[in-house]
Formats: sequence, C-alpha cells, structure tokens
Amino acid sequence: MGVSVVSPGDVVDYMNTLVAPEERIDDFGTAVEFFVTPEYRISTSWALKAEYSYLLKTFNVSGGSGLGTYEFTYEVHMPTLVLQYLIVREGYLFKFGAGVGYHFGSFTWRFPSSYFEANFSARGIGAKLEAAGHTSLGDNLYGTISGDIRLDFIRNLESATGQKLENVALRRNVSLNFVSLGLKFGLMYYF
Repeated sequence: MGVSVVSPGDVVDYMNTLVAPEERIDDFGTAVEFFVTPEYRISTSWALKAEYSYLLKTFNVSGGSGLGTYEFTYEVHMPTLVLQYLIVREGYLFKFGAGVGYHFGSFTWRFPSSYFEANFSARGIGAKLEAAGHTSLGDNLYGTISGDIRLDFIRNLESATGQKLENVALRRNVSLNFVSLGLKFGLMYYF
C-alpha cells in the first residue's frame, strides 16, 4: 500500500469552477495507492517487473449558495512494465528502475442534492522512475519501501456516449494528465 501526492491539473481546475471559492481544491493532494508486483530476475544485476497499481482519490466539497455537497472521485489503473537495476548484498538489496505502461482512468462526480451522477473515462501512456530498498525478514521474505515519480498523459475525459468533459470557464477539454510522487510499503517474497 502507498500514498501519493498527485497533481491532476485539468481535473482540479474543473472542480474549482464548480465549488464555492472558500472550498477551493489545492493543485496537489494526497491519494491512496494499492499495488501488486510480480518480478523476474534477468541476471544478477537486472530484473523486469510487471506492476499493477490502482490510484484513488475522493473529494467532498460544498457547492456554495446552499447547493449542497459535491462528491468528486478520480481513479487510475496503472499497469506498468519496469526495468530495474539491482544492487544485491547479504540481507538487503536496492533497486533503481524506469518503466512505461498504458493506463486507464475515470472521473466521477455527483451533483449536489440529487441522485444524478456523471461518469467520464480516458486512457493514455504513463511513465515512472523508482527507487526501492528491500531488507530481509526471513528466508525469502523481504520488507520493502519504495519511492517513485510518475508522469501520466491520459487523454481527454469522455462519457460512455463520447461526449468530452469540458471546462466551460477555461474553454478547453478536461484531461486526466497528472504528475505524482509516491511512497509505498510492502512485502516481497522471492522464490
């Protein structure tokens, strides 16, 4: 499990056009991230891993003027193939890697005081740089801590009918592009 500081610029700009001025949403916010990572060692110094991460963030903010509360949620599924350089020592190891993947995201918002919900989705390329440290907890079990930087280019959000989400105030379509810094904790078992 991990936590990421995320800046989805277009999405934040869009939300800020709907909420009360005193409820303004910051450009950077924390989001929870869940992940699973099978890995294959190519040699003593190199490994290839297939990572699947799921990023989730929900906001509940006032619409102002008695409109009620808006609920905004964005989520991103991030399968990524990562090439890692390994530094292996007795009882611990360090990994440094870079990878790319094709990512899938969605943005949902509920109107204040109603049951209406709007759903939009998009896809695009994502890239990451990472560093990780593993320490031995037993025979083949390791505790792991890692940090990463992600840059995602997820195209314009669209409804199921193909209608693009538009920020009318800024006269542009809303994408799910984002940059993030993440910190993850987990366990790794080596066969």
